[in-house]
Amino acid sequence: MDLARAKIRTGEIRNAFKLKDEDSLFVHKEDPTENKTSKGYHISCGNKELFKAVQPGEPVLFDDGKISGVVKDKDEDHFQVKIKGQPEGKKLKRDKGINVPDMALKLGGLTEKDKKDLAFVAKHADFVNISFVNIPKDVKAIIKQLRDLDVKEGFGLVLKIETKKLL
Repeated sequence: MDLARAKIRTGEIRNAFKLKDEDSLFVHKEDPTENKTSKGYHISCGNKELFKAVQPGEPVLFDDGKISGVVKDKDEDHFQVKIKGQPEGKKLKRDKGINVPDMALKLGGLTEKDKKDLAFVAKHADFVNISFVNIPKDVKAIIKQLRDLDVKEGFGLVLKIETKKLL
C-alpha cells in the first residue's frame, strides 16, 4: 500500500487548458482571478513550501511528468514557468501533482491522516510505500510509528524519494 503524505497539487483552474512549448504558466499562492494582466495561463497551488524553495532555472513537472517546464521568474505571490517539450500540447486540470525534482522541500512529518492510514496499512498489508521522504527525521518518525503499531516481523518499508536534493 502507498502512504502519499503531503502532496503538492494544482489548485484552482478556471478552465482547463492545453499547454504547449513556450507557453507561460503562472502558479499563484492564492486563487488566480480572471483579470490577471500577465499574458499566459494561471493556476493556484496552496503549498507554501513550494514558493519558498522554487528558484529560476529549476525544472517543474506537472501531472506525473506529462507536462514539464522551467521556472523563469518568481516573486512573493507567484512564479512563472516556461513550458518545454510539449509541441502538441497537454491539458492541465485541477488537483494534478506538481513535482520539483531538483528542489529541497520541507514538507513536514506524518500528518494525522498519515498516521491513521499507516495503522490500517500495518494491519492489512505486508509493506508500505511512503512518498516524499527526504530527511532522516522523516524516516525515524515513520519507523517509530511502525514500532508503536507493533507491525509484524518482516514488514517492508519502501521510501520514495521524490527529489534529487536531500535536506
